[in-house]
Amino acid sequence: MHKLWQADPHRYGPGKTHIICDEDKTRSRCGKAIDSIPGSPVIGNAKADCQTCLSAQKAKEDWAVKSAQYAAEEERRRAEREQEEAEFWDRYNVYMGSPEWRAKADACLRRAGHICEGCGVARATQAHHTTYENFGAEFLWELRAVCKACHERFHDAQDARRAR
Repeated sequence: MHKLWQADPHRYGPGKTHIICDEDKTRSRCGKAIDSIPGSPVIGNAKADCQTCLSAQKAKEDWAVKSAQYAAEEERRRAEREQEEAEFWDRYNVYMGSPEWRAKADACLRRAGHICEGCGVARATQAHHTTYENFGAEFLWELRAVCKACHERFHDAQDARRAR
């Protein structure tokens, strides 16, 4: 229930009943300073009749409902993303231990002559995905032969970009 302020009768009419702001108890919902409105707090079951206060209150309530709906939708999307990510990493871990992956990784390393495509110096020991678009059915050009240091350097830089 809102606290109300009844303006005293004046030459323009009986005086409106304003809604006092919850956040700023010194103003009405329509923006008027309470100390500039001669009157008194309403005691009892009166209703606001200042149309500007009522409109502002409705807008505030509508915003609160929309804000709660937006927050719930964002939470649903976040949970869905987390679920999809967990499922991906489950598939990833199984695939990375498979003979199919080992054959592709070996082909990638042979193509590069076992030389790291990151630094061009060290022995390549790992295959790095440049994309996961075709994960599980990668084209060989979607893989790069890299040494452990270059692979870690790439992922450390990627993690740092994500953290920003």
